Amino acid sequence: MTLRSYVVFSLAMASGMLGCASQEETSPAADDAVFVIEGDVRFIDVEGGCWGLQTDSATYEPVGGFPVGFRQDQLTVRATVRGVEGASICMIGPLVEIVTIETSIPSP
Repeated sequence: MTLRSYVVFSLAMASGMLGCASQEETSPAADDAVFVIEGDVRFIDVEGGCWGLQTDSATYEPVGGFPVGFRQDQLTVRATVRGVEGASICMIGPLVEIVTIETSIPSP
């Protein structure tokens, strides 16, 4: 490996690690925190397809997906969720467990 390749590789690794660390620190969905999310149900075409809850600032991944009747791309919902620690195949955002969910009218 040339010196230039080593420097480029080292910088890429360092920036990747810094990005992961800052994402974990700002994640509101951790340690059983319960909060309300208003956003859109989204089908994301990654790893065979994943369901997520997209807000203006983040995308959350519900553990176990959405209840029947809520698996509609771009359906606006209001959900009470609990943060869940762990990992998933999709890795589209922080993991949450849906406590309650209802359809919502989008704000103008």
